[in-house]
Amino acid sequence: MKITGVETAQIRWGPESRQWRSYVRIFTDAGITGIGQVQSSHGLEDVIGMARQILIGSNPLDSAVLTHKFIHRNGYSGGWVGWSIQVWSGIETALWDIAGKCYGVPIAQLLGGKYRHRVRIYADLHAGDSRDPAHWAERAKFAVDKGFTAVKFDIDTFVHGFTGGGYDQERRPVSNPELYEMVEQIGAVRRAVGPGVDIAVDCHWSYSVADAIRIGHALSEFDLLFFEDPVQLGDYVGLKAVADSVACPVGYGEKQHTTVSWVPILESRAINIALPDFMDGGGIAYGRDLAHMCEIRSIPLCPHNYSDAIGTLAIAQVSAAIPNFIAMEYHFIDEPYWAGMIARDWPVIEDGHIAIPDRPGLGIEFNEAFARANLIRASEGFFGG
Repeated sequence: MKITGVETAQIRWGPESRQWRSYVRIFTDAGITGIGQVQSSHGLEDVIGMARQILIGSNPLDSAVLTHKFIHRNGYSGGWVGWSIQVWSGIETALWDIAGKCYGVPIAQLLGGKYRHRVRIYADLHAGDSRDPAHWAERAKFAVDKGFTAVKFDIDTFVHGFTGGGYDQERRPVSNPELYEMVEQIGAVRRAVGPGVDIAVDCHWSYSVADAIRIGHALSEFDLLFFEDPVQLGDYVGLKAVADSVACPVGYGEKQHTTVSWVPILESRAINIALPDFMDGGGIAYGRDLAHMCEIRSIPLCPHNYSDAIGTLAIAQVSAAIPNFIAMEYHFIDEPYWAGMIARDWPVIEDGHIAIPDRPGLGIEFNEAFARANLIRASEGFFGG
């Protein structure tokens, strides 16, 4: 079996949605195709152009060899970080989709089998539209009523102006009123959901080490699932200082790319929980390999996830096949078109879990009609057609 084509398309999630992603489709001479989702379009065509040189004519089952070639051949242009590896994550997912279809088994089976048939999901509820603790409590109850047993809130939005796309203000020390406000907000959430629901908080790398320790101490009484990205991106020494000082588990890792970048974090014991994004940092094998690196150090994983249903199911396949999994993220509880790219007769998320499909590969059928109706731009026609 040989790869005959690699095509892309940028597709909106629905007619009224502000969300969109890029998608990669790989074609073979055996008539088997694979689909993968890419988080954005930055550098997409340049990276795809480089990838085609490696992929066309190659055996799609050689995903590890092809990944090695891509990273090392494109090392001078950042082959292991940023947009380059982000695009490759979608390509690599499509290769695994082909492999599963070739052998007639789900990707989780190719990874060694399922530790679980249902993957637990936590709802990222951001910071809502109000500073009012009662609003935060209502949002948490809304998710719990939908079956979620874990939720996460952003605790930097009203301090540093984090909007999801960047910071509107410079970093500065946290004031006592702001710290007390965080305590009131998370306290209201805990009182609303009770002790049986996990709560995590996200800082988006906003705080100094000193402030992160203050916040961690103040929120520890609420038995957090994890305290995410408390200090400057890349400050592993500061991260360890926080992890060594607070009672709540410190998590980090969504912006790490390839397993090599994790070595200093894991070796220094800078975190208690790993929060990688498999669709951002390398793909299916990256997720499996990182999970094994964490397992031998007794570190569990809560995978970060900003994907649509296709990328989410790819992460779920890995999550089912690793022993040290806790829960994976879900950002789009209010997005009605989140699962539109999948032609399905089953709910993707039900009672806060994803049931891993028994179908081959990713276990999905791409929704051609929906994709065509919401196409923004394609590399050549519609996936080469």
